[in-house]
Formats: sequence, structure tokens, C-alpha cells
Amino acid sequence: MIAPIVERWARLYNDHKTVSDAVTFAHLAAIMVGGGVAIASDRAALAMAPASDVPYTPPLGGRAVHRWVVASLAVITISGLGMLFADLHTYIAAPLFWVKMALTLVLLGNGWVRMQAEQAVLAGVQAARARFRQTSVASLVLWLVILLAGVMLVTSD
Repeated sequence: MIAPIVERWARLYNDHKTVSDAVTFAHLAAIMVGGGVAIASDRAALAMAPASDVPYTPPLGGRAVHRWVVASLAVITISGLGMLFADLHTYIAAPLFWVKMALTLVLLGNGWVRMQAEQAVLAGVQAARARFRQTSVASLVLWLVILLAGVMLVTSD
């Protein structure tokens, strides 16, 4: 039942440059927007003093950052599935694809821990500042490494 749908999608994606361009654009634009907002937020967290009585003020009003990143991750997932199903046999067998997926799960988990740490920092918990900064460093690294893995995956033909 699913195989014919995947086959039709692969034909549509591979036979119509406009479709493949639109899916690739959506994927890259979401990486740029979501990753850019996340990196800007991570940078603001790293600029915060590790121990200070000065309250942390989140960029973009705090929750807006999470909305942008979560919305972007949804677009990244949908467009990524579109690219995956367009060449399922190639990607499913590529170890680098699975590394990228594992790193993406780590990014999601880190994002959850980061949000919890941020809430604690906003509540004035000094001890949470170190975890908040650590998860911000991890976020920066993960966004960039996942992007590198994606580039390597696409250009490894």
C-alpha cells in the first residue's frame, strides 16, 4: 500500500524540477530560519554572565524563539521526508543518513533540556545558568554538524 505512494512521489519529485526545487527550498529555508533563530538565541545565552544577579532577558521575547524553531523543525521534517521518499533506497542504506537522524534526535532532546534550563534561569535559579549555557553550546554545535552531515549526504553521489 505504501510502496506505490512512495514510487509515485519519487517519480513526481525526480521528473519535475519545480517540485524538487520547492521541496529543497523549503528544507533549506527552514534550516536557515530555525537554525538562525536558534543560533541567535544560543549566542544570547552565551553572552549571559555565568553567575550574575542581572536577570536574563531572552531574545525575541523568549517563547517566540521556540515557536520559530519548532515551526521550522516541522517544515524540515516534512521536506526531509519528501527528499527521503524521492530516493528511499539510497538514503535508507546510507550510514550517514542514520547519523544525521540520530544527531537530529539529540538536537531535539537538547532543545527540551535547554528550554527547561531557560525556564529555571528566568525563574532566578542561579545553578541553572551553567546547564543553560552548556545546552546552548551543544545546540550551536549540533545545528552546524547536522547541516554538514546533510551537505555530505547530498554531495556523496
